[in-house]
Amino acid sequence: MKAITTLFFLLAGLISANALGAECLRDNYGSVTCGFSCALDNYGHAHCAQTPYGACVLDNYGKIHCADPAQGIRQTIEYLKDNYGQVVFGYHCMKDNYGHGHCAQTPSGTCMLDNYGKVTCWDPSSHHRGHHR
Repeated sequence: MKAITTLFFLLAGLISANALGAECLRDNYGSVTCGFSCALDNYGHAHCAQTPYGACVLDNYGKIHCADPAQGIRQTIEYLKDNYGQVVFGYHCMKDNYGHGHCAQTPSGTCMLDNYGKVTCWDPSSHHRGHHR
């Protein structure tokens, strides 16, 4: 009976996830991965974000990077590929003068380039704890 109950809740979760745009992707080796914004890397492996607000992006080296917003944030996470092929995730992303990417961690945050080419990102929640990025 426990297995039937578990299967019921699993199927109920998949049905509600499908209503939000969930998908399953079979990789080149026959394994199936399910989630959101799914993609195959250059090696044939499947990767998916865990929430409808997440994103998966292929870097310049053929690797997929996936990220989801922090719990409670219901805005699609943004991403930026820097000049070196790396991917950064967050909000209000921008590059510094050296081509490195920087992002705030919340939609309420912000990033700005200073006169020396350095990017500073700030989030309200981190400010209240006395930190900045």
